[in-house]
Amino acid sequence: MSNFIDGLDLVAILRSDGFLLIFFMFLFGTIAETLFPADVIPRKHRLANLAHSVVLFVFENTLTPLTVVSVAYFVRLFGKGFIDLSALGFSGVWANVFAVLLAALVYDLFFYLTHRLEHENKLLWQVHLLHHSDEHVNVTTTGRTNIVESIITAMMITLPMAILFKFPPIKAGLLALAPFAWTFVVHSNIKINFGPLWWLLVSPSYHRIHHS
Repeated sequence: MSNFIDGLDLVAILRSDGFLLIFFMFLFGTIAETLFPADVIPRKHRLANLAHSVVLFVFENTLTPLTVVSVAYFVRLFGKGFIDLSALGFSGVWANVFAVLLAALVYDLFFYLTHRLEHENKLLWQVHLLHHSDEHVNVTTTGRTNIVESIITAMMITLPMAILFKFPPIKAGLLALAPFAWTFVVHSNIKINFGPLWWLLVSPSYHRIHHS
């Protein structure tokens, strides 16, 4: 175990865009939940989820090189970008916004299909069950997932997206993390819904129904 820890570049992990995003979303979510709580959440419960999230993030980062190599291998094997979405002609700032929205829309489609399968397949449900076992849904629930789900995401979301679609380049790194940041919002323990736009954007109130 000590050799494993010594081999990690913890400083690089802690300074990465992904970790900084998680840190600030947890901070923002906690403040919002304190000011506008939907339910009372035990403090110890939050700490347990946060500890799990940190460990999970470290392990996911150690798996990232293997995931990238594996995806790259299969992309070379089967081809890349059968559907070229990069030739739609956007430029400047709007190109970044468009690229993020487009990637988020395609990702959301594959995520929905995978997520639905996790609920309907008995084996995959056992993997996803950890996330749904949280009795107090809040912003820290976002990181309460099984490490196996990272592998499932690579196989069922990242890989098919990379093979099927060629996306326009996203030049703003933090902007590209915006769809990921939304998962923290929907798990937040706050009373927010989007009324007639419920079908377009998942709100915290709507997502609590899913967890119930």
